[in-house]
Amino acid sequence: MKLLLKKIRSLGAWVRDVVWLPIMSIIWLPIFSIGFPIAATIGRIISRRRARRGTRPRIIWAAYALPQTGYMMRADQAAGYHSRMVIWYTSYYNRLWEVSAFWRSFAPLGRMLILPRYILFLKSLIVDDIFQYHFSQRQLSDTLLAGAEFYLLKLAGKIVICHPYGGDAFVQGMKVYGGKDLLEILSIDYPNIYRRETSVKRHLAAAAKHATWIIGVPPHADIMPRCDELRHCIALDLKEWSIEPPRSNSNVVRIAHSSNHRNIKGTDIIIGVCEELISEGFPIRLDIIEHAPREEAKRRYAESDIVIEQLIIGVIGMTAVEAMAMGKPVISFLREDVYSMEGWSECPVVNANPGNIKALIIELVESAEKRKQLGARGRLFVETMYSIEAWSVHNKQLYERLWNEKALEGESCD
Repeated sequence: MKLLLKKIRSLGAWVRDVVWLPIMSIIWLPIFSIGFPIAATIGRIISRRRARRGTRPRIIWAAYALPQTGYMMRADQAAGYHSRMVIWYTSYYNRLWEVSAFWRSFAPLGRMLILPRYILFLKSLIVDDIFQYHFSQRQLSDTLLAGAEFYLLKLAGKIVICHPYGGDAFVQGMKVYGGKDLLEILSIDYPNIYRRETSVKRHLAAAAKHATWIIGVPPHADIMPRCDELRHCIALDLKEWSIEPPRSNSNVVRIAHSSNHRNIKGTDIIIGVCEELISEGFPIRLDIIEHAPREEAKRRYAESDIVIEQLIIGVIGMTAVEAMAMGKPVISFLREDVYSMEGWSECPVVNANPGNIKALIIELVESAEKRKQLGARGRLFVETMYSIEAWSVHNKQLYERLWNEKALEGESCD
């Protein structure tokens, strides 16, 4: 039955991509081939006037449903900006958690709804000033006008900020633990990943050529043709993450590990080491969290004393940030160049790899005080680097810089 359902889904995707999308794109292409340049011209005039008058720009985040997208939008709003998001793409791991009823209804069908996408992009050309994009899955992706999106934004005089969410910047050349290539390891879990490489490189090159500002993080920065700022684009609303410090009076130390994408996280190594420690008499219990809904995963992190994120990639992800927000000590592998990013010299993550993970687990298991100290430092680190307040300051400074440059550019054009 599972195999049948998989084949049905594959057939449906083929019909959508090969039949439906081209037909619908062709039907509306003549109208919007004229409408988009007109809207871009109007939008250029409006944006230039706002910049010259010192009016704050309007921000749009598009078009992939990630938890941090909603938090980033809130960070903009906390800084006093009009900020909104348009969602056309979702995935199993990134559900529509903070989206209006309208988007909850339409986003799962986003790739199918060509006309609404064209209409809303036309609107954003006129009313928005700064476009926050990932490298792929933008507003016109998967339509016949996808290749024109950056050119239309340039015609409209818009500011475009690009940053990776993960898979949109996976190509060969990203170095992880032991000098191995990330794609080589990913291909164990995802054999078809190399098929996407040409497309990913094309998106990266387009952003490097057209974007106003590009933010990256190791190991993505290894292969990005251009990177204007090294910063980890993850945000949290800490009001939603209460501090749950590790217990000091329990006979068993609970270790949590989120095992989605097993090979690039080193899940089998973590399981093997924990089983070995249990056989040696250490009082630990390993909780493997896999394909769990967000709220369930959050509850299980809260019940843990230590969170092990990954041993391969070289930079922390959402799991580590959420765990630190709850005051949990986090074990993860970090590349040396990660510490060169602004603010990262104070990162309290226990830097582990397959060779030293056992010794580091023992050290934390045997010291409840160290677990508590690392947990407190982790919460402070998240407040400093990942909170809505921290991102409000960062985004405001970046927007003001780019917007002021636009105002000067507008004056030079007169």
